Formats: sequence, structure tokens, C-alpha cells
Amino acid sequence: MSAAACPSRLGPTACRVFHLHPLQRCNLACLHCYSDSSPQATAQLSREQALQAIRLAARWGYGALSVSGGEPLLYPWLADCLQLARELGMSSAVVSNGWLIDRGEALQTLALADTVAVSVDGLSATHDALRGQPRAFGRVRAAMQRLRERQIPFAVSCGVTRGNVAELDALAAQVLEAGACALQLHPVELSGRAARELGGELLSAGEAEGFFVLAHLLAAEFEGRLTVRADVVHRDWVLSEPGLIYAGEDGPAQWAERTPAELLGVLVMTPQGELLPVCYGFAEPYAIGRPEGDAQALWAGYLHGGYPRLRRLGRQLHEQLQRDENLKGEGEVLPTVFNPSDLLARSSHAPLQ
Repeated sequence: MSAAACPSRLGPTACRVFHLHPLQRCNLACLHCYSDSSPQATAQLSREQALQAIRLAARWGYGALSVSGGEPLLYPWLADCLQLARELGMSSAVVSNGWLIDRGEALQTLALADTVAVSVDGLSATHDALRGQPRAFGRVRAAMQRLRERQIPFAVSCGVTRGNVAELDALAAQVLEAGACALQLHPVELSGRAARELGGELLSAGEAEGFFVLAHLLAAEFEGRLTVRADVVHRDWVLSEPGLIYAGEDGPAQWAERTPAELLGVLVMTPQGELLPVCYGFAEPYAIGRPEGDAQALWAGYLHGGYPRLRRLGRQLHEQLQRDENLKGEGEVLPTVFNPSDLLARSSHAPLQ
């Protein structure tokens, strides 16, 4: 069955995830931050906003909660969010830079999550440069050690750039030694602070293809010891599985019979309280809105506005990928290897044809 025909496969992830960004404040101002988080940022959800959003996501069929930011360990009600997710039967993950892990009850709070994802963006010098802080790598190594001592399962998330792609093999070996269960590799995109600070460090189309091959080699090299995943797919897979970019041909009659999670693989809430599809950074015309009133009416309105627009965007991209395939490398517009979510988000800021 193709992704277009299978509601559970709509979107680039098979797991129906609610991504909660409860605050924009962070103790760091990393060069590659997609959300422009910093110590000066003030946007933050109230406790009730965050808990209401988690309850709504569970009612809509999302089985997993992922909390990031900003730095989620700065969010006063992180423990309440994780506890509620557990009560609702949702799995949970927290994405953290690891700097505040010994602050207050941080470790007790993280123990409520099923997984902690620690951000490590290369070896020592590279990681420190991206974080804008000396000795940052030492701090994150210490954080991984503390998680291991407390037997809290953790993975490592790495933003991939030209500056660290050659370090990924060594990085995988180091995070395996540190006790990580997985290494998630995500090419940094031209958004947020990265758009201003790292334009020359982002992977080119050709470098992305090389990274795609490297990631598969690393997955094979560390198989059985460390799960290595890359947030990129090849164009051929998307052409055969159009649901990965919401390019299926089903329409409103079928949508009305499905839950939100069956139609939208990833739901996002921003620190400003806005629900978005797919990933952080989607353009406003695709937004679902603020869940401050009748949630059923909110979703019904989305099915008549933003959701059809998302599906048209997916089909437009799928048609472009098909044209590029037929050109056989001559005059291609879209890359051969890409992150489906990032491609959708970037394309959402251009006019629909």
C-alpha cells in the first residue's frame, strides 16, 4: 500500500507526533538555531496552554509528545507536561542542549520522559563554535554521563553542516561510548539564525547526496550497537510514496472520516500558542490556529482552509520532483536528497501555483 493510500503514513514520519515548543528562551544562542531562541527571547506558553495542547493532541490521536524549545529545562512546567503525557498514554521525548542538567530537579524531571535527545553538533571545536561557547562540548559530555549514571535513556541529535560532516564517523563512535542509544542526523536548513549566520556552511545539493550515502554507511557500521538515522530521503522514494509530502489524491470526502493525526503526521505548537502542520517555521496561511475555543470547530475550519492548501503544496512539489526526474539532471530545481518536512516548510513561503 502506498503512503498516499495509507493515512498512518501521511507525512515523513510513521509515528504521529505532537511537537511542543513551550518557550523560545534558551541559555544559549546557537548559530544554527531554527527558532531564533536566545537568553533574551521571552515568548512562552502558560501552564494551562501547554497542558490544554497536550490533551488536545491526545484527543486528536497523537501518541507521542516531543518537547523542545528554546531550552525545555528552562520551562517551569516541563514536569507537568511529561506527567500528563504519561497519564494520557503518550510516549515522550525531551530535546535539550544538556547545559542545565544539574540544575534543581532537572534529572528528576527528565526521568519522566521515555527518551532525552541531547544536541551534539560535531566534535569539540566544531560543537563549541556552533554553540558560541568555549568548553560547550565538555558540558554536553558531562550531561551524557549524568544521564547514563541515572539510567535515563538518551539519544544524540546532530545538526549537520559542511563543518562537521567529516566528523560524523568519529562522533558516532564517541556518543556510542557515552551510552547513547541513537544518533539522529539533521542537515541544518536555511531558517532562523542559521539563515543569517551559516549560509556558507549549509550542505549543497551534491554534499547532501554524499551525506545521504554516508548516513547509510554509518547505519550499517554501527548496526546493533547504535541506531543511526538521517532526516533525509531520496527523490525516488518520495515519487513512489507521495504521502511523505502530503501529495496523495484523496479528498475532502475521505478527510472527514479520519482523525487529525491520520491526516497530519506531525502537529506543532509554537511558543506563541499557534498550531502548525509538519514542522516549526511553516507559513501563516497553513496554520491551524490557536486552540482557545471549540477544538472541533478549529479542525473543521482547517479542513476547509489550511489543510487543502497543504495538500496542494504537496502535489505541486511532487509534480516538480517528477519533472526533475524526467530531466535526468538537466536544469533541476529541487534537490535529489532532502528533508521532506524542511522542503515543505521552505516551499510554504512561496506562492502556490
